[in-house]
Amino acid sequence: MTSECFDWRQSVDVNAILSHPEVVDLISQNAGLKPGGMSGEEFLRISKPVMAAVGVHGVQTELIAKIAQPMYASMGVKTGKEDRIGLRYPPGQTIAATLMSLASRKQPINSIEQAEDGCLLNVGVPSSIYAFAGDMTITLQRHDEGTLVTGAVTIPGQAFDWGRSKRVLKDLFEDVKEHLRSGV
Repeated sequence: MTSECFDWRQSVDVNAILSHPEVVDLISQNAGLKPGGMSGEEFLRISKPVMAAVGVHGVQTELIAKIAQPMYASMGVKTGKEDRIGLRYPPGQTIAATLMSLASRKQPINSIEQAEDGCLLNVGVPSSIYAFAGDMTITLQRHDEGTLVTGAVTIPGQAFDWGRSKRVLKDLFEDVKEHLRSGV
């Protein structure tokens, strides 16, 4: 099947959608466009002089974070959020808009699982000043009226994320809708 006769907008085949020249261009045009904010690691690095000024010397904050998160995660401590939206757009178009959002926010795709009626994307969520790094699972599923998009963010080793998971999902859904409205 040549890319000229393949209607990627109606497809659920992520690999075929990702290899279509038009989609490749759209993703490339959006790569890194949205600011990611300050990572948790950057915050810890920048806060060292302030911590020293208030008398906290010699504490390796990065080391504490590297030890605490896995320890709490092993005890089952985690936080996160799940949400979904239904969109009246074909699945291929919605998948492309989702990939554009991930590229614009520099969120790495760790794995893709293909299903008969959609796909599942496992995505990395970078750390922030509010939360450790985490994972997001995005399920895109064909429905009679369009596409159902479900997102679930999990941040292991942290009991509270101060709204970070909710913001990640809100940003994803807003980005996808914006890309779809602009004519992906």
